[in-house]
Amino acid sequence: MRPETVASVTFTGREQAELVSRPLDPSPLGPQEVAGPSLATLVSPGTEINAGYLGERFPYSPGYAA
Repeated sequence: MRPETVASVTFTGREQAELVSRPLDPSPLGPQEVAGPSLATLVSPGTEINAGYLGERFPYSPGYAA
């Protein structure tokens, strides 16, 4: 059974990041997709730091999953 919400790393302001609960897309998974729990995640020192943590537009959530 899939959860209805997921925690998403979201940049809420300059130099501010939070885990924000958001709804999970209820669409069925495609034939080449898998879903499972994440034990850990990270914020990469490239795109996410420059576009998110040090960015100018908030809130911002990276557009891919773990």
